[in-house]
Amino acid sequence: MPDSSADPNLTAFDASQLRRALLDLQAESAVGEVHVLSATSSTNDEASFLARSMAKNKSVVFAESQSAGRGRRGNQWSAPPGRDLLFSLLLYPDLTKSSLAQRSMRLPHLVAVAIARTFDQILPEIVSQLKWPNDIYVKGKKVAGILIESSSISNRSHYIIGVGINVNSLNSERPAELQSTASSLREECQHSVDRHQIAAAFLANFDQLYPRALQDFSAVSKELHQRSLLIGHEITATLEAEKITGKVIGFADNGEMILELSSAHGTQQRIIHSADQVRMR
Repeated sequence: MPDSSADPNLTAFDASQLRRALLDLQAESAVGEVHVLSATSSTNDEASFLARSMAKNKSVVFAESQSAGRGRRGNQWSAPPGRDLLFSLLLYPDLTKSSLAQRSMRLPHLVAVAIARTFDQILPEIVSQLKWPNDIYVKGKKVAGILIESSSISNRSHYIIGVGINVNSLNSERPAELQSTASSLREECQHSVDRHQIAAAFLANFDQLYPRALQDFSAVSKELHQRSLLIGHEITATLEAEKITGKVIGFADNGEMILELSSAHGTQQRIIHSADQVRMR
């Protein structure tokens, strides 16, 4: 755990401090229950347990460390204890089954925009960009990731929004394979950052977007285009059965990526709904 005597921003995460920060933002209703754990296997697993226990809507669980934190496609999420934000938010969507699948495609983009807005507000000196479909970058390095899982218990559907934000970790604390590709808010702004402020601002920003922006996606779509790391760049997307290389030219109605593919016969567009991996060329 961090040495709290050296820096007040490196104290243990505390539920009461989070609620005070939410109160300052007039956003107390942005969360239900707040759970803070010193260690867990995965905050998404903890949130799944909360769903089975019928916890309140918008309940959130934070952990100082995870032994089996995961990203999309089973990738591991690594973070040193007590430095960063590792949390999962439980939501019960008020949507019909027919619209649930379509609207859920938009959800990761609401989360990403809420994170970017949070950085704008708390740390205006840094510029964040969104890497479709679930990562947030600063100066070409990853600082945050999103993992959304969904399930149903007793015919009641729920989302679990897992978020990892590198707040105060240092490059020397990361695995060697991540040191050239990841960064933290602390490293980018050259000072430590209050995790409670970041968490509260995110929850407030997300609460302003959800669920309204699932229906009216126009404002989020505009920010996806404005904040995109990929638009205008050649990328290679690894899909379930193939790899596709093309130029990112925009995003479709539900946040799908639109690629322009070139061949000897000219150009054509292809809409990518999901990908195992997206690499810039």
